[in-house]
Formats: sequence, structure tokens, C-alpha cells
Amino acid sequence: MKQVDARREILREWHALPKERRRTQDDATRFAFTVVNKYRFGGTYQTIRAWLLRDMSLRRGSPD
Repeated sequence: MKQVDARREILREWHALPKERRRTQDDATRFAFTVVNKYRFGGTYQTIRAWLLRDMSLRRGSPD
């Protein structure tokens, strides 16, 4: 899978979680560990975690 496609799918799955399961850095870390083997794109859980943390910072303060 291409990285851009993996990122899109991972963020889609992340946003599908209830808000209370995607509030903290620990939530992002747990989720990244959960999906790293599901989406094989050559990246690591750290890459996924970075995407999630960036997404969290961009969305902070904006309604879902």
C-alpha cells in the first residue's frame, strides 16, 4: 500500500473512534501500535503516531 493511501485510511479509522478514545498522546500511541501491521506501507508506529498527533493539534479547538 502506498504511504498516502495508508495515511488516508488510518486517519479515517482514527476519526471513526469515539472522541474519548482519541484525546491524548497515549491514545494516539495505542492506536498506532494497533494499526501498524494492518496497513503495510513500510512505515513504523512512530510515523503513524506523528500523523495522529499532527491531526490532533490541527483539530484542537475545532468541532467534529
